[in-house]
Amino acid sequence: MNYMNTNPIYTIICCDTVELKTKESINPDGTALTSYSCIGDVILGDHDVFGFFHEKEIAFEAVRMNACDICEDCYNYAIVEEVIPGLYTLSRNHWLFKYNRDTDEYIQIDEPEILRNKANLTWISRWCD
Repeated sequence: MNYMNTNPIYTIICCDTVELKTKESINPDGTALTSYSCIGDVILGDHDVFGFFHEKEIAFEAVRMNACDICEDCYNYAIVEEVIPGLYTLSRNHWLFKYNRDTDEYIQIDEPEILRNKANLTWISRWCD
């Protein structure tokens, strides 16, 4: 029973930050313990998933041109993520853009180390705060 279209979609997530999220607690022996939470160890701050496109190039263009003002004067970053249809799929391809206020557009930037090898930002980001 394989009636599913396996072509990916390209979701667009906008967020105000991309940084490590740590939680510090104290071990019973009194030593500090740092643990990571949310998307492996990344926090996106205020964020939203704006939609998706079937073609990567169209998703990139929509982000670059700040289509429909997805920046909303608060989202410093946009992420395009390739999402494979199905249950429990692991989407590892994503591209990061940074907003340029002077030109009112997003510019693609190198992916920071903290986003490398992260999966499913689109769905996990909905549950993290």
